[in-house]
Amino acid sequence: MKKFLTLFFTSVMVTVFLAFTAYAEQTAEKPQLTDNANSWRYENGQPITDPYGTLLLAEDAYHPNATLTGIDVSKHQGVIDWEKVKAAGIDFAIIRCGYAEDKAEYDDTRWHYNASECERLGIPYGVYLYSYAFNVAEAESEADHVLRLVEGYNPSLPIYYDMEDNSTLPYDHVAMANAFCQKISDAGYPVGIYASKYWWLTYLKDPSLDKWYRWVAQWNTECNYNGRYEIWQYHNKGRVDGINTDVDMNFLIGYPEDHGVAAGTQLSGALAENGMPKLSWNAVSGAVGYKVYRSERRNSGYTAVDTTAAVYTDTAAGMGKTYYYKVKAVFPNGSMSGSSNIVEITTRLDTPEVTVSADASTGKPKLRWNSINNAYGYEIYRKAAAEREYTLNGTTKDTFFTDTSAQTGTIYYYQVRAVYSDSEAKSSFSTAQSVVCRLPAVNVRISVSDGAKLSWAPVEQATGYNVYRASEWNGEYKLIKTTSGNTFTDTSGTDTDYYRVEAVYKNSSANSARSLITGRNYNQPKITIKTTSLTAEGTAEISWPQSAAATSYEVYCSASRYGSYKPVCVTSGTSFVNSGAENGKTYYYRIKAVYCPRALHTAAALQ
Repeated sequence: MKKFLTLFFTSVMVTVFLAFTAYAEQTAEKPQLTDNANSWRYENGQPITDPYGTLLLAEDAYHPNATLTGIDVSKHQGVIDWEKVKAAGIDFAIIRCGYAEDKAEYDDTRWHYNASECERLGIPYGVYLYSYAFNVAEAESEADHVLRLVEGYNPSLPIYYDMEDNSTLPYDHVAMANAFCQKISDAGYPVGIYASKYWWLTYLKDPSLDKWYRWVAQWNTECNYNGRYEIWQYHNKGRVDGINTDVDMNFLIGYPEDHGVAAGTQLSGALAENGMPKLSWNAVSGAVGYKVYRSERRNSGYTAVDTTAAVYTDTAAGMGKTYYYKVKAVFPNGSMSGSSNIVEITTRLDTPEVTVSADASTGKPKLRWNSINNAYGYEIYRKAAAEREYTLNGTTKDTFFTDTSAQTGTIYYYQVRAVYSDSEAKSSFSTAQSVVCRLPAVNVRISVSDGAKLSWAPVEQATGYNVYRASEWNGEYKLIKTTSGNTFTDTSGTDTDYYRVEAVYKNSSANSARSLITGRNYNQPKITIKTTSLTAEGTAEISWPQSAAATSYEVYCSASRYGSYKPVCVTSGTSFVNSGAENGKTYYYRIKAVYCPRALHTAAALQ
């Protein structure tokens, strides 16, 4: 009996001691707190630079349902220039109002400034409080702390309960979270909980928390938390104009109810003809304009580049660079929608349109293409029909190119691309064009001492020569002779006949072009400019004598005597006035008579 009483007394004493201990935990006042948070991301109040050991790049973060980009801030970000933050394209902010229970010394000293600036500038914002609660009573006091500070403000996003401090680990997080959120909700505010992915999976997995918004922290390129959540904090190393420290970066997922931000427009992007980014978007009901934001990083660093009511072409973009764009609708009261989707565009030059043919004189492949805006030059790529890959065949700053290395009888395919600043940015390749390298044309001489004797220099690789004759200059030329030699005498023709000769290759597709026209009584005049003068208005004028066989004349012009001559006029007359000439500039001209041999006059200068 005595032994029983001893055990009973001991048991009672233990029970009383445990009860007193529990009561002490519930009632004893905590020591004075400081803002020295300790958690998975803080050590004595200072952010841990890399809590995972491998700092992932915020610029690579992606979520298929992300609609807005935001930041969360506290006094640790110092004095924020919120106008710059808004101009940087930040869609929303979550602002810390304080930490721990409802005492003035636990208020965030930047709360009133940050909240007032967001309201002044129309930046959607929410609120969070860092929790040090050990029990339900303290959690409710923390809710009172928030309600005291938000009085007189109008946050458009929820109030969040930041649960992460290591000192709270032994206690009932579910009960404390529900107590905090219920009190905030009863006061008429949307409310949610902030925690890391690990906390959500370990301490906050009770289904009773499903009725509150969830803000998940996982610093990663993607969020692989499988539960429902409305905000994802993807990094702590963001850099935003207007903030002089690193800042936490967040994505809003979808457009959840009570988050107070209008859906943005749907943005599309392409390249304009000049290779610059061109943006277009769907209209937003009630919008009076749209603000365009640009960055060289996907998730931060945006600046406003234009406000427009229509499509936008970014003429200030650099060539060969990748840009990211988003657009916000602007409403009559100055407020803005959420951001559109982000569009990525890399600037490049427009693609040349190429034509190719065998040069009439040399038989070599000759390419021409349109001039491309901003192009520094062009690269020509070639492959033979039997080859698999294209190789670089040449470069030029002109819009034409003759492939002098091509081999007769070979089919070649060509592609051209425009190059910016030597090689920094390049266009896409043009559509492939093919041509056969042909024999060079022969230069025919005629002697009329005994009939019409034609002669020409032998052409290497030619297997023979076809001689054609016509009774009129521009008539139908018919084959009258195929010869293996390099002479032919026509004893059956007349004094008014005309001739052309082509060199024959073993594959007829590589035959040369037909020679220039010659005839028995036809002298081949060389057009010579007769006068070079200035009109009364000071405009350049040239003239030349009439050629009996010519039906029209082609006028060519160059800025240098031995430079590239470009066609400027086709006329049936014998004079030309260059009305587009610039005062004080020297011009050089050449004339080609149509249906005459293609000999050009000596260049004449006119200033």
